[in-house]
Amino acid sequence: MRRDARRRHARSGRGRIVGGKAIARRLNFSQLRELNETTDRQKQPTVAPTRELVCPRSTKKKHRDTTSIPSLTEAYAYNDTLPTPSLETTKTRWRPLGPFCIPHGQTYGSGPGCRPSISGRVSTIAIDPSDPDHILIGSGGGGGVWATRDNGKSWTPTSDDQPSLSIGAIAFDPNNSLIVYAGTGEGDSTLVKEKNMLGVGLLRSVNGGDNWTLICREPFDQTAFYDLAIDPLNDKHILAATTAGLYESSDAGLTFTARRSQRTWSLSIHPVHTTDSNSTQEVFAGCLDGVFRSINGGTSWSRVSLPGGRRRYERIEVCHAASDGNVVYVFATTPDPEDENNDPIPHLWRRNVLGGAFEAVEKLPKDLVTEQSWYDWFAAVAPNNPDVLYIGAINAHKGIRSPSGIWEWENISARKYTTSIHPDMHVIAFSPGNPNVIYIGWDGGIFRSTD
Repeated sequence: MRRDARRRHARSGRGRIVGGKAIARRLNFSQLRELNETTDRQKQPTVAPTRELVCPRSTKKKHRDTTSIPSLTEAYAYNDTLPTPSLETTKTRWRPLGPFCIPHGQTYGSGPGCRPSISGRVSTIAIDPSDPDHILIGSGGGGGVWATRDNGKSWTPTSDDQPSLSIGAIAFDPNNSLIVYAGTGEGDSTLVKEKNMLGVGLLRSVNGGDNWTLICREPFDQTAFYDLAIDPLNDKHILAATTAGLYESSDAGLTFTARRSQRTWSLSIHPVHTTDSNSTQEVFAGCLDGVFRSINGGTSWSRVSLPGGRRRYERIEVCHAASDGNVVYVFATTPDPEDENNDPIPHLWRRNVLGGAFEAVEKLPKDLVTEQSWYDWFAAVAPNNPDVLYIGAINAHKGIRSPSGIWEWENISARKYTTSIHPDMHVIAFSPGNPNVIYIGWDGGIFRSTD
């Protein structure tokens, strides 16, 4: 990056905590409770935190009311119909406070629509490939898995009986949407050594996410998930990106083998090509030590050369274009070599030909803020157009590439005249069959755009 661009990311004079407000909140939480006083000072993104073992719960199944959570208005109306107890027998009367949306949420927009209602952090989104109204979300902060079958009108928690409610990744089996996997432990929150952010293993559902079973504890106990990828041509073949490295399963998640030991943030499998039965053998992985490519489905890996790349990264997202597997993007940040206390330096690379070299994209959004790239970061290609790219950091941007290769960027989360959304972007998903319908998960919940 040119020196003038680098200066935009130099903020060491503000007296801030390196890593942004997400780090500051976690440090404050720990310090108030006298937790992790030694390890919190380290703030090392390359070292996964420790975790006390989660106490196992009884395996005996209990009946649980799965009625969808009512709206705030409905809850208040019901509460107001309750009879008032006599003074002689009056006890503390509770008024429902949630889980509901919180009105007047924070955004970086202005004007009408800049204070939408928000909820808690959503770290992962999975949409049923056979039913776009059926959506699962995961809360990394301890909310577990939530499900909707009416496109978000009502939500039901479905994993409250599991040994960990911190969720980092969810993935539907692309060939059988009754089968769903959820990785416990939220990778996005593991920069600070918080005991409760790591998980206990991999969960599986055989009824579309209504109920869950822990099917694989080792080697994922005391680690956290960033991503799960399932081979669409072999649904027993699963790859997992975690704080402890990259893992591969050939038996539908019952056992996993370590393939790389470096922290791995993201995975991307080549889309299915109707004339090539081996098309899904190409896989990209974004790891702490760079981008790696496999041509045998993830068993072995080789480093990808990136012009201007580094030996160590703050964060990497990799993504194929679903409509053209030749096209692959790498969206990453690296430490500033002049001063690592400055904001990380952003990079974007694109590949145009299968097996070809990556080229740097020089033009990035002017208002791209990388301070929390360790925590909020995503990239995804529009399903119907390899020249439309969505990237997320503190805000979300949409980029369109012209036929001549020139990029134009639009901030789609912080606007002046239309609805804005809460900052800190974690995940994006597209509705099956309609590429104009997108969902984004961030620190304020999940929002949908239809255009």
